[in-house]
Amino acid sequence: MKKIIKIEGMHCQNCADRITKVLTNHDVKVIKMALTEKEALVDTTKSDSELKKIITDLGYEVAAIEEQN
Repeated sequence: MKKIIKIEGMHCQNCADRITKVLTNHDVKVIKMALTEKEALVDTTKSDSELKKIITDLGYEVAAIEEQN
């Protein structure tokens, strides 16, 4: 399922790369990381709460998670 994750605290490319790497290590396919929009488009079977925990454990905030059709 494709989801858009709105991420607060992602300020630079290093932040985006770090989030991408950790999501990938948790079997989440990162389709697009949009730094200027502060969001990630992912394809995953993980629940919203699992995704939120992965990202918040890195020190970022999840503002919203929306399903992408």
